Amino acid sequence: MLWGGSSEPVPKLRRGLLGIGWVSWWSQAILSTISAVLLLFANTVTVRPTALTILGRALTLGGLVAAIASTLWTVAYGRLARRLGRATPPTAEDAAERAANIATVGTWLNIVGMVLCLLGAEAIVGTLAAKALQSTSGTAITGSFIPSPVQALDLLIVQANTNTLLAHFISLCANMRLRGAATACEAAAANA
Repeated sequence: MLWGGSSEPVPKLRRGLLGIGWVSWWSQAILSTISAVLLLFANTVTVRPTALTILGRALTLGGLVAAIASTLWTVAYGRLARRLGRATPPTAEDAAERAANIATVGTWLNIVGMVLCLLGAEAIVGTLAAKALQSTSGTAITGSFIPSPVQALDLLIVQANTNTLLAHFISLCANMRLRGAATACEAAAANA
């Protein structure tokens, strides 16, 4: 039995939707909120950001927007679970198809967000590497557009990006688990 309790496929899927949705929503909400606060603080305090810094932060912000959209999309898990708990629930095949569709949209939101965060990380780490090379060598890098050495504020941006990546990863795992629960529901219905 996938989720314990009843051996009926639709109630199992319903319990899975509720559990997966709860864990995914809370983890994404907490990590996305922390990332948003860190990005807001860093953007408020920064005096003269460079072009690469702005690009890295913009890509991280895009990933954060996708994480917020994914968090809001997770509410669909609970809605579907309520529909499955009605007096006349849908067939197991229909319930499995609906759950798989929700997981597909959530997966795509997470993939887009992860790509944006990874591209943002490349820009952020490139900027930090240039700052570190400039500050340790004692001389300016020829043609450098990096105005200052690495600061603690720069690490907040890395932390915000990492938190957003983790939010997407947790949600992606939840969507994969939901797809597995939908497949198990469909298989149990076919074997019944």
